[in-house]
Amino acid sequence: MKFNSKQTTTTIVILLSLVMTTTAFSQHLMGGNYKGKYRKEAIEMLYKDLGLSQEQQEQLKAKQKEHHQEKNKIIEIAIDKKKELTAELGKETLDKKKIKKIAKELKNLEARMIDQRINDIIATREILTYQQYHKFRIRTEVYKKHRYADWGKEEIQKQEAEDE
Repeated sequence: MKFNSKQTTTTIVILLSLVMTTTAFSQHLMGGNYKGKYRKEAIEMLYKDLGLSQEQQEQLKAKQKEHHQEKNKIIEIAIDKKKELTAELGKETLDKKKIKKIAKELKNLEARMIDQRINDIIATREILTYQQYHKFRIRTEVYKKHRYADWGKEEIQKQEAEDE
């Protein structure tokens, strides 16, 4: 199979977008730039705001560690599969069966990530009381908007006042 310049350009663009998407996706899933000191401080502030017992804090930390280990395994496999797909798509002769098989494996990995996320939410919900979980959801929504900017204290207070 021969490629003309338009096909070659399209193939290169697709391959580059796959590689860049993989990198961005993995950085996002692995915490991006939000690791370290600020993240620890934010978590400690969250624990304090929620009024968690020492036992709850330990359970959440253990669950988080387990979640991150499993997530990182899945991400590593997904990165390898995306590289494999990129290589397959870049070959002169396309093997559609192999490409579809790799794509199916990537879909399964994505489904595993979703299942794991749901299981993590359920486990968190089982550790926290209903009130703590409700407060936690408010704070995480605000946190997504304000990333470490004092956890959006004013907006949290406003949201809690509306909920009362």
